[in-house]
Amino acid sequence: MSLKRLQLARTLYRSSQIQPESSSNLFGSCRSYSNALSNGSDCSFRSFHPNLLKGNDGFSLASVKNLTLRSTMGVEFSNFMNDRRMSTAATQRPSTQVRGVLKNAYAIAKLRKTGYSKKQFYREAVSLYKEINTLIANGDKKSLRKAVTEKMFSTLKNEIKQRETTWSQVYWEMVEPVVMVRTLRARMIGVDRKDLNKVFYQLTLEILAKQKFEAYDSKGSVVAGDKDKEVLVRDIWVFEKSTFHPGAHWRLCGRISPKAS
Repeated sequence: MSLKRLQLARTLYRSSQIQPESSSNLFGSCRSYSNALSNGSDCSFRSFHPNLLKGNDGFSLASVKNLTLRSTMGVEFSNFMNDRRMSTAATQRPSTQVRGVLKNAYAIAKLRKTGYSKKQFYREAVSLYKEINTLIANGDKKSLRKAVTEKMFSTLKNEIKQRETTWSQVYWEMVEPVVMVRTLRARMIGVDRKDLNKVFYQLTLEILAKQKFEAYDSKGSVVAGDKDKEVLVRDIWVFEKSTFHPGAHWRLCGRISPKAS
């Protein structure tokens, strides 16, 4: 019986012949604001986002006035299906968030058994943050290799090489103490199914710090920045440490764009 009702409702919905208007008609002004922002225009409507345009269907008022009873039933069925899809999506989001929280808690709990202390790690991470940025500014690739993973070193080495074609020298300074440090994500990554003790720990940190920067050309003239001005910078860095390498220490293994986080 329920199957017949579903088929009947689908038939009624199709018979209504209602065509949803495009999102550009319903939210034309929002779309133009988004384009202005993407083109670099200085616009005060920064809260508008292209994602707002997704999944919004509307109906022409002229068409609604001429709907028959069957067409109205079709619209009600459409609304019911949309509500059900939204409800399903809403229940999926929390479950994904819960899984993420559980993974974080599990990784931190396992990490604590190895002697991990958040306070101590934060001090070490900030020290690494300052050291790595200083080494990058100085172009000290030899020392940099010890503080980062091989893949990260390859990336930074190319960045330094490209920078040196434009700037002859760089001044960088971190104003201490940092404004904020917090853990965004913790993960435990196994590398051997037969040996569960062979794992890597990865901690993603958000670091908010005031910095000073100035760049010079081959003649020593300032071409970028101002070392007398403090700039608030937000970085998201991923630190990694293995449990099976003798004398293993935390190293930088990745950087995440704040926009992507």
